[in-house]
Amino acid sequence: MPRHKRSKNPATANTSISNPQITLQEAFKTAVEQMLQGELDAHLGYSRSFQGAKQTADRRNGYSLKTVKTRLGEIVIKMPRDRDGSFEPKLLGTYRTDLCGVDDKICSLYSMGRSPAAIAKTISEIYHGNSNPELVSCITARLAPVIHKWRARRLEPAYAVAYADRLVSMNSQAAVRPDSEHAVYVIIGITMKGKRDILGLWTAPTETESNCLDMLNSFKECGVKDILFMCLDGISGLEEGVKTVFPDTVAHHFSAHLMKNSLELVPCRAYKAFCDSVKAVCNAADKETALKNFSRFKELLGSKYPDAVKCWEDNLDRVISAV
Repeated sequence: MPRHKRSKNPATANTSISNPQITLQEAFKTAVEQMLQGELDAHLGYSRSFQGAKQTADRRNGYSLKTVKTRLGEIVIKMPRDRDGSFEPKLLGTYRTDLCGVDDKICSLYSMGRSPAAIAKTISEIYHGNSNPELVSCITARLAPVIHKWRARRLEPAYAVAYADRLVSMNSQAAVRPDSEHAVYVIIGITMKGKRDILGLWTAPTETESNCLDMLNSFKECGVKDILFMCLDGISGLEEGVKTVFPDTVAHHFSAHLMKNSLELVPCRAYKAFCDSVKAVCNAADKETALKNFSRFKELLGSKYPDAVKCWEDNLDRVISAV
């Protein structure tokens, strides 16, 4: 029996919740295509729905396809064309195939709380401030209804798990400019049937409880009534927000960020011993065993690597709460 070839499409090759940026590809693709349509509107001097007399004989002429690189993976974009071939997109010119420098800003357009003025400002930044007001206006007119519809979409009434994290670069596995105004935070929901939804996006230079409260309340406005488990990864203010908006939700803290931070304080030769000791705590059968294993971990390695062990000691209640 012949073997089926494994798909190489980035959108389907990896669907792990540890890669939440995969689910953002469709939203990113839609935004880019609408921006290109807005560029064409400005170039022609009229929108597709315009019914009056047109000032040019040039017309729309279908699409071509272009594969572009982003931090979300490779994405196929429909590039609008005109009949006389005079349209040259500013966002994706003839030889440009890489949007890694602006993909976080494009994703940020969907973020909660972005007003039309803020959207227009971001569009101007994406075009390096060299775009004229008419071009920005045309692109904003294209994007605003799409963004509003996405924010107001109906979500499932209940989710088994929701996963929150900063948008991650597929290539470097490093956070996308956490100090940037356009650092993007994403919450992914897993339904009872295993379907994955983007519950929300927001942008901020730092996470705050106020931002988290606004985000979680927006879920309720979109129809979410219950989340069984919320998996947290060190995002400040999120746990407090969950307790306020979804008081029955169980908050579970991932230990990945603790492991990363603590290993930076441990020499490479001690990685295995350190990780094995930590796993004995995280994978313990019950809290009593976890505490005993932590005492052994602290006794063995506390004097050698005090700062690394302190990372776990300061967060011990959160770590063993999931045991």
